[in-house]
Amino acid sequence: MQSKIKLLFSSPFVWLIVLAVAAFWQVAFLYSGLHWDMLDVHLPWLHYMSEVLQSGELHYWNPYQQLGYPFHADMMSTWYPLTLFTARFIGFDLYTLHYYFLLHIIIAGCSMYKLGTFFTHEKRISFLVAAAYMLGGFFVSHAQHLIILASAAWMPLVIYYFLKIFQTESFLDALKLSVATCFMVTGGYVFLTIVLTYFLTLVFIILFVRERRGDSKSLIRILSCYSLAVLMALIMCAPMLIAHLQMMPVLERGTPLSLDAALGLAYTFRALWLCLIPFALANNADFFGSDISMINCYIGIILPVFVVYGLFRRVSLREYIFFIFGILCLLGSLSNELPFMRWAIQYVPLFNFFREPALLRLFFILGTLIFSLGAFVNFLRHFERDKKLIGYFIMTLMLLMVLLISYAFARTDIHDLTFLKPHETFQKLLLALTLAERICIGGTVQLIFLVIFLILLLKTKDSHSFFRNIIFLFI
Repeated sequence: MQSKIKLLFSSPFVWLIVLAVAAFWQVAFLYSGLHWDMLDVHLPWLHYMSEVLQSGELHYWNPYQQLGYPFHADMMSTWYPLTLFTARFIGFDLYTLHYYFLLHIIIAGCSMYKLGTFFTHEKRISFLVAAAYMLGGFFVSHAQHLIILASAAWMPLVIYYFLKIFQTESFLDALKLSVATCFMVTGGYVFLTIVLTYFLTLVFIILFVRERRGDSKSLIRILSCYSLAVLMALIMCAPMLIAHLQMMPVLERGTPLSLDAALGLAYTFRALWLCLIPFALANNADFFGSDISMINCYIGIILPVFVVYGLFRRVSLREYIFFIFGILCLLGSLSNELPFMRWAIQYVPLFNFFREPALLRLFFILGTLIFSLGAFVNFLRHFERDKKLIGYFIMTLMLLMVLLISYAFARTDIHDLTFLKPHETFQKLLLALTLAERICIGGTVQLIFLVIFLILLLKTKDSHSFFRNIIFLFI
């Protein structure tokens, strides 16, 4: 019994669950509720779907919205296997919805862990990257958007099996890819699926030309696996696809959007400058020029150090592909300030059907995490050689943080500080803080973490001890 318990708690998936519950304890223990779209949109839809399915009928029609509409053709998770199972056998209510959200946070962590193991056998680093992904700014800021969370949760697993097929040429992996794809397509946001399809096509072309060029037998086997995956995914997604195609002639969203509509809700340079101080991004939407759910791409304060380190030390071609594509997506997400998304809408098929370019920052986050993973592995292999180099990068980041804090402090009236005024609750105090005060507070916290990070680096004599010390700081 003790050996089984020990084996259970040695599993990274168990610790990812524990970490998700601890980080989102307000949701896990129902202390604080989810808001906005989660209550206004998803809850009534999913509750109605539960009533219909549990009464023994299919969810063909929703009479309670827009004078009635074909509910089964709505691509907002109505054919998502997890939604169907929960609605039919458990039922959606306010409590179920919160644990349903938490489930997708856990799925995201486990999926990212699997993807990390494809790039390295260092499971500890894969665990850190998975934790940074599921607890990062994207999932926190999109807590109200269930379909976006579903896309982000399953996307790493789709990429993992896609890359694994390229190595194993296994039909079993093709079936696993089809299942992961089905979950992402039926439960997620279509725009993210389309961008992922372009990315995976690009990855396949580059890897085949670089690694398998001239091997026609290998090409046939790989294409056979991918064809099987696509076929099985289409069969599993058929109810959703058929329902939507039937309704396309009468759907206004079945036509391309105007350029202004497609460019709406973008990421901004102002948010990018403060991406390492997430506390500054939690309010002041007018300053950032976008909705606060669209401006957070925080992945921690430690991994960005290794992103910079990776630019000076060699990482693999696959990691560079992820990073470069992520940079391109970041440039596209800045659609109000750069022309790249405008060009994509005009010349790339299907891009003109969707809005919210800020969602492209998900690919920037993925690419950055994979790139930092490779750099982290490289650093542990050359710990003694590159220890000082990492120290210089940390000090550079510390200097940047000091400059941001100094600039914000200069714009703060010390005689009129918000936290010196009386407020009914601590939450209202946080909401009342000015942007400059948020930068000062959040930047100081980040600066403390960087100082601790630097001390641990200088005091540690070997890579094993360094990782053991850093994991507690990271979490």
